Amino acid sequence: MNHRYVFFGTPHIAHLSLEALEQKGMLPALIITAPARLQGRGMHLVETPVAAFAREHDIPCLTPEKITAEVIELLNDADSWDFFFVVAYGKILPQSLLDIVHGKVLNLHPSLLPKYRGPSPLESVLLSDETETGVTIMKLDKHVDHGPIVAQQTFDLPIEMTADQLTEKSATIGIELFSEFIDQYLSGELVPVEQHHDASTHTRKYSKADGLLTDDMSDEQKWKIFRALGDRGWVHFTTVRHNEPLTVKITKGSYNDSYADGGSFVIEEVIPENGKRQFYEDFLHSLH
Repeated sequence: MNHRYVFFGTPHIAHLSLEALEQKGMLPALIITAPARLQGRGMHLVETPVAAFAREHDIPCLTPEKITAEVIELLNDADSWDFFFVVAYGKILPQSLLDIVHGKVLNLHPSLLPKYRGPSPLESVLLSDETETGVTIMKLDKHVDHGPIVAQQTFDLPIEMTADQLTEKSATIGIELFSEFIDQYLSGELVPVEQHHDASTHTRKYSKADGLLTDDMSDEQKWKIFRALGDRGWVHFTTVRHNEPLTVKITKGSYNDSYADGGSFVIEEVIPENGKRQFYEDFLHSLH
């Protein structure tokens, strides 16, 4: 069944979700994403991956700094929408926007709600001891990740999986779940189920400071940080070279979980401060 809907999303997982929706023949009629930001050394304006997708597929796209009364009015004045679909938009949608489609606003959340509510479910589950995770399609309400559940899918979380891999899997499975249940939800055949709010856990935003590896950490702790934050380029350690402190970014690593050594974090490639990418072995030789 073809539906006319608005897609809200900003980062990579939203872009991956749009690609999966395209494969399903379910592209939105309108996309709303964050505005372009100044990035890089040259401080150039860079559009979001979602805005780039909209432009490449000739889909109308709005990039408001926030959801204003003007945005609400524009959506209200358009032909009727069947629903809104949100994937990591990054802003709380006001009740006045939810009311446009009579509360039919669905969200793809990359965790098994009510666990890992908040801004960083993917990173948080990778920093945990979880051996499985999943995705949730939920109905949005005015609270963060609080609304009733439309559908969930669980999958294994192997020790070697990193943030980029988990993001791609979550988007793929999430859109599969969305496409499977959207018609039942819209027809009223599928009734969302209230979350167990007493079992909720909450995540926080992470920064480069969370990517610092220290000597007192176990290899398992170091790997958890790398698998969660390494794809962002945030994982680093400090050392001394020629009597000067040096910060070193880890760009490639792996985890050997064989029983022989009890599990070890293997650093493969690094970028020393003000230096170039190199094999870790070569970097170690440069310290002497």
